[in-house]
Formats: sequence, structure tokens, C-alpha cells
Amino acid sequence: MLINKIKETPNLTIPIKAFVTFEQEEGFNLMKKKKKLKFGNSIVKMREADEPSNIQWENLDSTSNLKFWGFLRIMAIMVVLFSLSIVLDYSTDQVSM
Repeated sequence: MLINKIKETPNLTIPIKAFVTFEQEEGFNLMKKKKKLKFGNSIVKMREADEPSNIQWENLDSTSNLKFWGFLRIMAIMVVLFSLSIVLDYSTDQVSM
């Protein structure tokens, strides 16, 4: 089975998204009725894709978890810099008095 071959090959990455096109609207309508589909041992969630011009293709390899930790890291840096600016501002006010 394809899933087992993917798991056995260490150099391959596991896909996180797939874009499927249909030649006829009938196929699309059949798949639209199913929200989840079993693929190997995994459940695949399906939804209608955005327009290709609206997709940021370079960001598709980032998972939600990666984006969250990146956001959290940036926010921590911003809090440190903001706190540092407040401390410096307060200390310069104390020195000038």
C-alpha cells in the first residue's frame, strides 16, 4: 500500500495538503458531499480550495503549529523590546532629574 511505502522511506516528507481537480462537475459534487475520507490509516478532511491566485504557494509547507510558534516567538521578542524601551525611558527620566 502507498502509505506503508511512504512510511518506510525516510527521505520522503509526508504531504500535508493536496489539490484535486475534477474533469466533470459530477465528480466534484460527489466528493463535496463527503467531508472526511479515509486514506490508508488516516482520515482526510476535504474542503473546497481557494482560487489559485489567492493561495500563497510558498507558505503551504508551514503547518498551523509552525505558524503558531513563529507568531509566539515574534510576540515574545516584541514584549522584550517594548519592556526594554520602557525601562530605558524610565531610567533616563530618573537620571535627568
